[in-house]
Amino acid sequence: WALKAVENRSNPLIVDLCTGSGALAVALARSVPGATVIAIDDSPAALRYAQRNATGTDVELVEADVTAPGLLPHLDGRVDLVVCNPPYIPSEVELGPEVAEHDPHHALFGGPDGMAVIGAVVPLAVRWLRPGAGFAVEHDDTTAQQTAELISKTGCFDQIASRTDLAGRPRFVTAVRQE
Repeated sequence: WALKAVENRSNPLIVDLCTGSGALAVALARSVPGATVIAIDDSPAALRYAQRNATGTDVELVEADVTAPGLLPHLDGRVDLVVCNPPYIPSEVELGPEVAEHDPHHALFGGPDGMAVIGAVVPLAVRWLRPGAGFAVEHDDTTAQQTAELISKTGCFDQIASRTDLAGRPRFVTAVRQE
């Protein structure tokens, strides 16, 4: 979906929020010739992994908190695509040891209902995206409707769609900034 969202844009500006290891940013940088890709995370440790993974690309890494008000105002109205894989697991969910023992708590849990960071990135997308630009945000499989409603309530997006992962679970919502 993300690649299709920028396929007809010349030298698109793409922002990957909560980049973690940089997987999305690196994949987009390698798949979209001429793209400027900015990857943002508040974890220095995650950004060290992202830096290693981004070797050989022009991905720009930024250490910042995506929930901070007024973040990066120079991007307002200029971005062609925002993707985000935020911490989205509700805080009371117990995880298996393969996740709980290896992934940082901060990168996994998004508040009591898993929506704390999603609630902050939706207004960023509204500010940053140019008309016709795409937005995709991953969420817990229990919050698809809540995520779509949050995006819809801004009144700034069309083509809001809940999408499934490869296992068929509702896992991310996409939208297009109104023209």
